[in-house]
Amino acid sequence: MISWRRFLALIAAILLTVPAYGLEWYKAYERGRDRIKNGNCSEGQDLIFEALQGNPRDDLKAPTYGTQNMEYFPHYYLALCAFQAKKGADAARYLREAEGGRIASSKLASEYEAMKPQIDAMQKEQQQTTKPPVQTTKPPEEKKPPVVVTPPPEKKPGPTSTVDAKPDNALLIKAILKQTRDALSERRYEDAKTYANSILRLDPANRDARNLLSEIAGKQAEELQANEKQQKIREVQNAMDAGNQESAERLALALKVQYPTDPRIESLLKQIQSSRNSQVDVQKQEEARKNVERDVLMAYYRGDYGQAIRAANLGLPKAPQSWRLHFFLGCSYAALSMLDENGSEDRLRLARESFRRARSLSLTTNLPPYISPKILEIYKSS
Repeated sequence: MISWRRFLALIAAILLTVPAYGLEWYKAYERGRDRIKNGNCSEGQDLIFEALQGNPRDDLKAPTYGTQNMEYFPHYYLALCAFQAKKGADAARYLREAEGGRIASSKLASEYEAMKPQIDAMQKEQQQTTKPPVQTTKPPEEKKPPVVVTPPPEKKPGPTSTVDAKPDNALLIKAILKQTRDALSERRYEDAKTYANSILRLDPANRDARNLLSEIAGKQAEELQANEKQQKIREVQNAMDAGNQESAERLALALKVQYPTDPRIESLLKQIQSSRNSQVDVQKQEEARKNVERDVLMAYYRGDYGQAIRAANLGLPKAPQSWRLHFFLGCSYAALSMLDENGSEDRLRLARESFRRARSLSLTTNLPPYISPKILEIYKSS
């Protein structure tokens, strides 16, 4: 029987020897990928190899944990390091592994397509240089007079650009520059910045990439300012729609100070002023209607039906939609038709016409108090 102490020690020894990479291979991959992107292939390759021990196959949708998945192309980054180390055969072999995982359909497709022809060219060139020379018998060469060679003039150092980059990176940089400009023209600013920064990792002094980064920053600032202005214009419009003309005018005047030449802001201010003038007119009309109705009601309840009829006829052109004016005009005609038999039929006809007009303007209105039952019968039968 083995003692429990020796049993626990054995278990601890086994746990210490179990490799940790198989548990979280995707984290090793992400760390290795980031280091290689930053130009540190020595550390990045070790992490990539560690990830490959946990998951040896490239995959467009490699499952990580739960229902999560990720684009997993470790061999592409090994190919990139091999390419930078001028190991064409290794780079081509790694790239074939990445192709098996459908890298051409991944987010790395554009970089892969730019790097593949360069790796193929490097591999062919290295294969040709490693072929053994063909043995041929040459006739003895004639002795020629020595040729004096004039050394070329010394080149003065100039500004670094894409042309000054390393020959094996020049084509890749050219392709990424095109991607950067395309992304900028499509207003995909974050993608454009990513591309430009990847150029600077290959060629830190690249003038084109730095100019593009400045242009991207300027475009983003312009778009941010335009969005802020549009948001403030929407706030003015919302205040106008809500009937809050004072708030709308205050916001529009602040915008006018900030953007004095924008015609949209000038148009908003004119709309606000027109709306405020309309509100004033409506208030005046409402006040005039109330005054006319008060005069008619006072005359009617005093029993001065003739004055009520005159006041109502004077007020209706100003407030033709007032049901009260039509109603009390009808009441006044009906009252006179009952008090004076002369012209009774004509007054009764006018009363019914006024009542019908009042009913058409307000079918559900509660009738005013202190109206004669006989007059109400005429109203209801009209």
